[in-house]
Formats: sequence, structure tokens, C-alpha cells
Amino acid sequence: MHGAKRASTAGRWTQRSAPMVLSDTHLLGAVGGHWFDKLRREWQMERAFQTALWLLRPEIVFILGDIFDEGKWSSQKHWEDDVRRFHRMFRHSTDTELVVLVGNHDIGFHYEMDWFKLQRFEKVFNASSTRIVTKKGVNFLLVNSVALHGDGCPICQSVEKELIKLSRDLNCSLQSSQSGGGLTDSCEGSQLYPPTSPIMLQHYPLYRVSDAGCTGLDAAPPEERHLLFREKYDVLSKEASQRLLQWFKPRLILSGHTHSGCEVLHDNKYPEVSVPSFSWRNRNNPSFILASVSPGSYALSKVFPAGGEHGDRRVLLGRRLPAAADPRSLYVDERPAAVPQPLPAGEAQVSVNYITQGAYYIRHKEQSHELVNT
Repeated sequence: MHGAKRASTAGRWTQRSAPMVLSDTHLLGAVGGHWFDKLRREWQMERAFQTALWLLRPEIVFILGDIFDEGKWSSQKHWEDDVRRFHRMFRHSTDTELVVLVGNHDIGFHYEMDWFKLQRFEKVFNASSTRIVTKKGVNFLLVNSVALHGDGCPICQSVEKELIKLSRDLNCSLQSSQSGGGLTDSCEGSQLYPPTSPIMLQHYPLYRVSDAGCTGLDAAPPEERHLLFREKYDVLSKEASQRLLQWFKPRLILSGHTHSGCEVLHDNKYPEVSVPSFSWRNRNNPSFILASVSPGSYALSKVFPAGGEHGDRRVLLGRRLPAAADPRSLYVDERPAAVPQPLPAGEAQVSVNYITQGAYYIRHKEQSHELVNT
């Protein structure tokens, strides 16, 4: 073993993990947030989130950054008030784990972030901004994408060093599995994880030119889809994106930041799903992802809480992306989702009207990939 720390293999991870993924909640702050707008938007998000927990019972919830709207400049007093409201809105039982990623509005864009704001964020959520969370044999890689400018800033250096270590750990885990438990000297002291390629979660999307190829109910408006994205502002740079793909060879990437939905296939083999904003302030049809994930496959369902553009009809419309042998051949089948059942009368009075799953699917079998450190 050469001193390596082995992850548990009990049960060979036969069960599936059921995460829920949302993004860009943007809790309004004291400077730019009007009190009534704040009250309305937070009530909508709180009721949608609590209803989703009640109906869908996810075992883990990921929020892909921009939790707060003014974390980049809020005073300590205002920060503490924002945190208190967040914990009230996104309260959950001990059966559900809440994992939060950092976004540019939480600690500032690259030129605004500093150690104080980053450590303030990490202290509130009791976790490093770059790490691996493992559930039932599935590795979820959390990336601090705000610090991937590659300009040698102290935070950037720290994050990149941690990413290289995690890439090595995952690579050694695959080597250990393929060699029947043996490890090379280069893997001495590595942390061993389940030997599967990770699902990568981050705030910024990987590099793409624009949203021109994005379609569906939650895509950007047609007049905005051809606007060119700026590297290191709207999306990661080409260089940073390629480094992440080379280091980790992720079987799926989930990102936020753009406030709109999109599906992209990088290098013809790395699928990315941009998760729209969960706030009605940013769009009239917010949504989130409900996933079913095993070490060898995943299925994603996009869930549209009623109350926005579909709320008047009391029905949630969605899209299905059916199973495909080749992920490049995925196509969209526009059909209404099944009409959901109403909540019990007492709950419905204080909750968003209805919520449903099964509106949107991606299914894709994955093979194990070797991870390469570069």
C-alpha cells in the first residue's frame, strides 16, 4: 500500500446517489436589494426549496455558487445577516447534506477576491472550496473556479496545487483498482477514492464561445444566445478549461453563473450541463437538477417549480433528452411533463403550487478513464 489511505469499498457501491443541484440563488444584500424585492424572492426560493425537500427527499444538495449577491463587498454585519437568512431559507434535516460552492458574487471576481473573503465563506460552510465529496462510490469534485485565472495569484496557486493533488489521488485510485490493490512508489501517501472518474461541479462554465447552440425552455433568450462570452468573466479561459479536462477527465460537468440552461459536449466526450439560476429575480422559470448517479452511470431530471411562467397553468412543462448510445447524438423531445399531484391541502397553502420530476433526462453510460497529471 506504500502508506496510501484506502477508501471503503463496502458493498461495492451498488446503491445510487440522489443529489439535487441548484445554482445562483443571489440572496439580495443591504446595498442593492430593495426590501420588498428581497422579501418576495426569498419567499419564492424558500417555498420552492422546502417543497422540493419534502417531495423529492434528496440525500445531498449542491448549490453551485453565487449564494449571495453582495458577498464581494458586504460588511461583516451585513454578511452575518445574509448568512442568517440563507440558513433559514435552506434549512434541512440531518438526513440531507447541504454542500455549497463558491461563486464570484460570494468572494468577488478574481481581481476582487482576497483571503479574508474566501476564508469567511469557507468558515460559514465549514469546508474547503476545492475538495472531493464521495457518496455511494461517486466522486463529486468541487472546484473553486473563481481562482482559475492562471496568473500566479496566491489563492490561484493554492487552488491549483490542491487540484493537482486531487488529480493524483484519483489517478492513483484507478491504478490501485486496475492492479488489484498494488500502487507504485509515486502514489505513496495518496488518498484513495472510489476508482471512477469524477462528476465536476463549479460555478463558472468551461470555455464556450456563446450560448448559440443552447435550446429549450430555460435557455438564454434568442436575442442573447449569439453574444460572445468573455474568457475569465462569463466562462473559464480555454487554458483553464483544458487543464481541468486533462487532469480529471470528468464524466459530467455541472456549472452555473450564466443563469440559463445549456448542454455542451467538450472534445466530443465531456458533457457539461449549465444549471439555471434558482431565483425568480434572474429568470421567470427557475429550475434545478435532480440526479440519480452510480459509479457507472447517471440520469439527470430537470425540475421546474411552478410559480413563474408556467405557474398560471398549474402544470410544469419540461424536456426529455432520451437515452442515446452516443452522447453526441442526444436530441430534444419537446413534450409536456406528467401533471404532478397536488400537495396536501395544508402544505399547499404555504408552498409553491406544484413540483415535479421527470421533466428532463440525460442518460449516459460511462467507462472508467485514466486521469493524467500534466
